Amino acid sequence: MLNLKPVNTWVLRFLIFVAAAGVHAEAMEARDIAGHALPASVAIITFNAAGNPFAQGSGFFISSRRIVTNFHVIRDASSIRARNASGDLVYLSKGILFQDANKDLAIIEVDRDSMKILTLGDSDRVVVGEKVYAVGSPAGYSGTFTEGLVSGLRSIEGKSLIQISAPISHGSSGGPVLDSNGNVIGVSVGGHTTGQNLNFAIPINELKSAMARLGSLAQKDRGASSSVEPVVADPKLISMYTGSFPTMNFTKWEFTKNGSGYDFTVSARTTKRVKIDEYNYPPGVDLFLTGNTEDIQSPKSGTHVFRRVRILNSGR
Repeated sequence: MLNLKPVNTWVLRFLIFVAAAGVHAEAMEARDIAGHALPASVAIITFNAAGNPFAQGSGFFISSRRIVTNFHVIRDASSIRARNASGDLVYLSKGILFQDANKDLAIIEVDRDSMKILTLGDSDRVVVGEKVYAVGSPAGYSGTFTEGLVSGLRSIEGKSLIQISAPISHGSSGGPVLDSNGNVIGVSVGGHTTGQNLNFAIPINELKSAMARLGSLAQKDRGASSSVEPVVADPKLISMYTGSFPTMNFTKWEFTKNGSGYDFTVSARTTKRVKIDEYNYPPGVDLFLTGNTEDIQSPKSGTHVFRRVRILNSGR
């Protein structure tokens, strides 16, 4: 039989206390998370061709000039503006770097740098019961910060979603959902209108996979070295695009063989108002486009003709 002395009991209690303190030291206070997340979050307003506002939402910076939001926030927009939480800075969109209607995610590029960006976490490690925080612009009240818990991990209509109790109202779509370490683990997408406090976020790992694809396109834009040489494309391939977009002048086509199709880059100028993948461009806009010819030869639901559209000159 072990004969433990009282001093050993106190040592054991001390070690337990230190271990517990170490666990909690990793978590941030709610006010610290707010101070970290609010400067990197924005309210988003979209405008139609007449210059009138017609939709609003939220977003957050993942790099100095890239803002994440929901696809449904920017759908059918002719122009996009973002405003920081304090309202003293306005960012103008230069183009949409990525959009996916099926996943309801988009990344836009803006005309000026943000001093704050958010770090992406790992949504695969999210568990029911952990504390989360949401930032958004409900009803236009930018910089709204709320607290809640992960209520469930759902699959709804084939889509993975994080159910949270942190309130999300109209205007908060596209805002960040953060864990207790201040890392983004989801993108607010909305709530269930027939239930009370049934709110959902898109897992951030869905965005990470999109960013990986965007990164490969960025390498192509920068002229990264490749063992694959550009090829001269069949004029029939070019005619598919020029026929589909008669209000655009295409120049500087460059094709690279990729599987059964061709990756391509091309410059274009709009001659009249044109709609590309749910986004409306006025006349006189210079664009840089990338894509793959398979997308237009075998279109599928949720597949866009161009995989990236970048505005070079707004024409205004």
